[in-house]
Amino acid sequence: MKVTQSYNQNAVSVLDDSGKELILIGKGIGFGKKKGDVIDIRKASKIFRYYFSNYEKKVIDSLVEIPEEILLMAEEITVGASERLQEKLNPGFLISLSAHIQFTIERTKEYGEVVNPLNYELKYIYPKEYKVAEWAVNYLRREYDLELYDSEITFFTLHFVNGLQSSGAIAEVMEVSNILGDITQIIDIEFKNKLNKESIYYSRFIVHLRYFVIRKLGDKTSPNPEIQDLYDYVSDKFIDANTIVQQVDQLLKTKYNFDFGYDENLYLLLHVQRLIDDNIKK
Repeated sequence: MKVTQSYNQNAVSVLDDSGKELILIGKGIGFGKKKGDVIDIRKASKIFRYYFSNYEKKVIDSLVEIPEEILLMAEEITVGASERLQEKLNPGFLISLSAHIQFTIERTKEYGEVVNPLNYELKYIYPKEYKVAEWAVNYLRREYDLELYDSEITFFTLHFVNGLQSSGAIAEVMEVSNILGDITQIIDIEFKNKLNKESIYYSRFIVHLRYFVIRKLGDKTSPNPEIQDLYDYVSDKFIDANTIVQQVDQLLKTKYNFDFGYDENLYLLLHVQRLIDDNIKK
């Protein structure tokens, strides 16, 4: 393959044997290369093919704008994350991660830490991706001496989740995250931000919420009206928990057109009551 353009030390454009143009990304793959030089495709860690016509301009523009060192950081994280997740990340992941790292460095210098409201929840919702995100943040701190706050783990987690999804599934991931964010905001307000988010009860609560929301998005729920009597009895017994459940129920109905039903309300009420009991023990 012959080089048609060298973007930087880690990215080049080449012509393959059939005359089709590709973009190759790999550590040092473009070092000292100029137009017409022969290059070994086996040195590339990522290959972008030009038949993705709508995508190629974004790739080229990003490669030109992103500093070489940041592109190298993103490549190393992409390779390491794929190995740890034991899955391939989608083709655009490297570019989106590069842009995020660049933005994070600039944002941290200017504004300091930005906290994601789902910082605790994502640890339980996407445990595999969260663990890899912890590795990625620590790797960048250690290898490149980057000043990254722990809250950055949340943003990396979302990138890994998105990187494993199709474009359609990405929208669902974000919708689930938004819904959970709205619900946990109600919980935080009611508990005056004193909730123990490291407790096993909180993790179970979040896992249950995620399961319910995903089922509702897939329209796979089957309401059980016969449970109403039991719900009425329990809600009278746990008045404070029921107040919170009713707020959540109203939010989901008005903002997301979700209807819990007595069965889901009952399970949610019991989870909230466990949170209340656990909070009292502290």
